[in-house]
Amino acid sequence: MPVKAEPTNLDPYPMLTALTSGKIKLAILVALHDTQTPMTLYQLSDATGIHYNSLRRILPQLETDGYLTADLPPEQRGRKRTNTWQLNPAGLTQAQHELSQLNSPQHN
Repeated sequence: MPVKAEPTNLDPYPMLTALTSGKIKLAILVALHDTQTPMTLYQLSDATGIHYNSLRRILPQLETDGYLTADLPPEQRGRKRTNTWQLNPAGLTQAQHELSQLNSPQHN
């Protein structure tokens, strides 16, 4: 009987996943920027066309990265609780500062 090889990488297309994830994250940030108001998971889904289950996985990543804040702490979130998300200006300013440092003459 042949031995079935175990996958060494669960994601066979890591670069494609990274690119897709980047586009999804950017779409979320743009939607929140355009509305300038906190949005629920379902509002973000409507605004971006991204399925809410995908958003459920990505929004906490953006929060951890400092780009978003939520009105409920993680331990109080759930399917029966309405959480809203908004841009975190401090996190976006920090990201902009880091990008400008990459373009400075000392890094070129």
